[in-house]
Amino acid sequence: MRQVRIVTYKETWPEQFKSEARRIQEALGQIPVRIHHIGSTSVPGLSAKPVIEIMPVVSRIDEVDNHTVAMQKLGYEAMGAYGIEGRRFFKKGGDNRTHHVHVFETDSPQALRHLAFRDYLIAHPDVASAYGQLKQELAETYPEDMESYISGKEEWIRRTEGRAVRWYREER
Repeated sequence: MRQVRIVTYKETWPEQFKSEARRIQEALGQIPVRIHHIGSTSVPGLSAKPVIEIMPVVSRIDEVDNHTVAMQKLGYEAMGAYGIEGRRFFKKGGDNRTHHVHVFETDSPQALRHLAFRDYLIAHPDVASAYGQLKQELAETYPEDMESYISGKEEWIRRTEGRAVRWYREER
């Protein structure tokens, strides 16, 4: 069972991302790829589950399937699309997750959504702080119920993502 654990921001998260991104780049071989740090660990000062979220963006998602074994050699479990069409998802660490990798194609609205949300939280520290508080409250309420923790954030994330995507396209 996965425990819900939120920790204060760690200055080491960006370097952990860079280190793992280099390994993923090697595993994906010659596929043209840009690798982004996403999720709460990518937002300075934001409390988060200590799981580094990584988003490689590729020109063709089906090319990733040829590199599953290389990702497994890095310790990742391949999960396929895992509920999001056009994604390849990999997780590392079992019930004590350390990394999630979400691979999307360059023009994917899902990739845009992740980048917009990250950049919006960075540009709006008050919104990031509110998100951190919500996550902490949910983690305290559901310390052993990851599904309830996730569903408790859904409405807030959906509303904020809508504002973030508009901001990302029009104002940033």
